[in-house]
Amino acid sequence: IKLTCSEPMDREAVESALRLTPDATDSPQWIDSSTVVYPARERWESGVEYILFFDGELSDVAGNVAEDVTPIRFVPASAASLGVVVNFTRDDPPGSVGPGGFTTNVPVDINVGPPTADQYTFAIDFSGGTFSTVQEREAVLDQINVSAVFPDTIGSPLLTGFSWSSDTALTVTFFGFESSPVGQENLYMLEIGVSDGSIAAGNGALLAEPVRQLLRGEP
Repeated sequence: IKLTCSEPMDREAVESALRLTPDATDSPQWIDSSTVVYPARERWESGVEYILFFDGELSDVAGNVAEDVTPIRFVPASAASLGVVVNFTRDDPPGSVGPGGFTTNVPVDINVGPPTADQYTFAIDFSGGTFSTVQEREAVLDQINVSAVFPDTIGSPLLTGFSWSSDTALTVTFFGFESSPVGQENLYMLEIGVSDGSIAAGNGALLAEPVRQLLRGEP
């Protein structure tokens, strides 16, 4: 739920005035002095009627009070699904994997050699929803990880950089990859989303299931 007012608001007054039933939100997050977001604690239940009440005085910092604010009723529809495409831009030719193509069995070779040895940048495109707020984008980054799979002597790469080029596209850079030596495969797992519905866009669209893609550092 995003509430946008025309004036800078008294945050304490706003937070004490709002009441949602059934209760399904986490702590409020203020984007600026006049905009507050109440994220869903888990996910909105489709078909359930929610009512947002304004019980107290909804006032701005100057003391002006919004009077007789009508409760807002809404019934969420079934959540739309987010699509994810991962682009491997350093490889020749560049490749990509999208919905239906991700696999934990067959690795995608990634070039982790010179000129930027040991690091790799993935370009990730989302469809079906947008991420326009800082909080939404931070939540996405928290759900992207690369871990070492084999052998147990290699370490897991660390996230060292990221950049959003639009509300639906970002790049993430991980450092700590190792090229596969002769006779050995260095394998890693790219993970986007740690559980079902763990990434939610601003329009409520959810990542239906986690993305897992096996990677191999090119020899």
